Amino acid sequence: MIGLCHPHYADTHVARRRGFTLVEIVVSLSVMSILMLAMGSTLLVATRALPNAERVTSKLNQASQIAEQMTAELQEARHITEQSAGAITFTVADRDGNGSPECIRYAWSGTAGDPLTRQYNHGSVVDVLEDVHAFDLGYDLQAVTEEYPGGPGPGAPIDGEEVVLSSYDPSDSAEYWALDKQADPGLGQYFLPTAPYSALAWRVTRVKFTASPFGNDSGKTDVKLVVPDASGLPTGATLAEDALWETSLTPGYTWQEFSFDGAAARNAGEGLCLVLEAAAGNDAAMYYEFFGTGSGLLRYPKGGPWSYYSSLSTRHYIYGRFQSPPPGPPQTATRQYVTGVRVSLQIGADAASRIDTAVRTPNIPELLSAVWELDFDTDPTTLDMNGDATKDWNLRRGGSIDPGDLLNGIWRVDGASTLELDTVSDNGFVELTTVDLRFRCTEISGGGVYFWINADYTGGNFMPIVVTIDKLSDETQTTRVAIGGRDAVALPGMSSDFVSVRLLIDPDLDTVNVRINDVDQDTFGYTPYTPTGDPQRATLHEWGSDAEWDYVRIRVGGNTP
Repeated sequence: MIGLCHPHYADTHVARRRGFTLVEIVVSLSVMSILMLAMGSTLLVATRALPNAERVTSKLNQASQIAEQMTAELQEARHITEQSAGAITFTVADRDGNGSPECIRYAWSGTAGDPLTRQYNHGSVVDVLEDVHAFDLGYDLQAVTEEYPGGPGPGAPIDGEEVVLSSYDPSDSAEYWALDKQADPGLGQYFLPTAPYSALAWRVTRVKFTASPFGNDSGKTDVKLVVPDASGLPTGATLAEDALWETSLTPGYTWQEFSFDGAAARNAGEGLCLVLEAAAGNDAAMYYEFFGTGSGLLRYPKGGPWSYYSSLSTRHYIYGRFQSPPPGPPQTATRQYVTGVRVSLQIGADAASRIDTAVRTPNIPELLSAVWELDFDTDPTTLDMNGDATKDWNLRRGGSIDPGDLLNGIWRVDGASTLELDTVSDNGFVELTTVDLRFRCTEISGGGVYFWINADYTGGNFMPIVVTIDKLSDETQTTRVAIGGRDAVALPGMSSDFVSVRLLIDPDLDTVNVRINDVDQDTFGYTPYTPTGDPQRATLHEWGSDAEWDYVRIRVGGNTP
């Protein structure tokens, strides 16, 4: 046996280990391949563990950041003027100190892959998220319903209280004409009652005039209610009549009263003639008092025709009742307020990158399509309170507002300034429109101060509604609300303090409800017409009187999403 330490063996062994066999090389390469594969896998795992824009977690982070920004801004929302599943526009409080709120809009086209955009104060549209595959907004709404008196209802007109339809009874000395078959067989008075806004018709209940006997006592006078023609002259159509016998008259001018409670009604806007005709006796039947003032006196000399005197009037009182439609059932106005917004947002096609969140809106913003607000803390012509990138108000006749006239939230208007402040951006006010005003007239001279809105503007038809306050010599104010040029409300004797007025205009029902100093004045119907070519706007103005404005707010209701 040869030992391991034998010199020959050792030399031989060393010589044989100077290379690798093919088997050893193959085995070594296999081992190295396994090691390299393992190391590559480890590197791949480590690489995938690093942040990557294409990773779901990264997309979730991006979506979460934008959703957090959006919801934070929505918590400050004051009004929401656009609301849909894919877009929202809202205003937040003033951030740059210019007195106007800021307007923010988020929107997505609805096409997968398009970006989510944000627009600030109607500036450039900025992409805030790329490759958006879903953006959906849901709204938690709180409906607030107000009930108020209904407008005119169906059914036959109903009589109101007896009122004076026409009168003329001055303290001046009167003149007289003798009613005489041989000279002046006919005398009378034309009258046209000023009907309340809601009146459809009117009818006479009784008449009074003064008369004195003349000559013998055989005279007879027919007292008639006669339909006039277009010129105010009597025709042959008699609605009612009675007889006055001269034997019933006493010396001196005394009041004579006749009941005509069964007389047929006249439509509002139609006049009538009180006619006295000598019916019997050859001498003058009586004397009839008249004045060289007033208007509407009628005279029929023998042989005719009738004459109308626009500067003369008889002494008379004519009583009657206006007839109005019965009140309809109570009406309701429903406004929608947002208590919260739900947001779903997904970047990319992977549904795992979708986030869902929600936010409460502490200010409970109202859903509106348009809004104008004035608190007169700053120049109205510099403000964009509704966030539409257009100044809200404009002085129609030019000029400027003196900063010194704005004090403690009150705008003091000089009646000689002719400043006429209009809303900007035409609006037809064709949705539920709420107008809140607080103002007063501070000068006795002039024609007062007013607010004017052309409501329910569709095509060329609309309804002008005007609120006027006028100050009188006794320092009281009279507040009027005219609809289509006719007074619907007239409140005299009000104090010289500010007057609060609210108009609730519902174009769907063609009605306007009026509240003055928180007292309901009724709901009035209207029919839009084409009065002039007035623009689609609201206006603050004065008719030569000093005035003070505290606030003006116009809210046009939006549609429920």
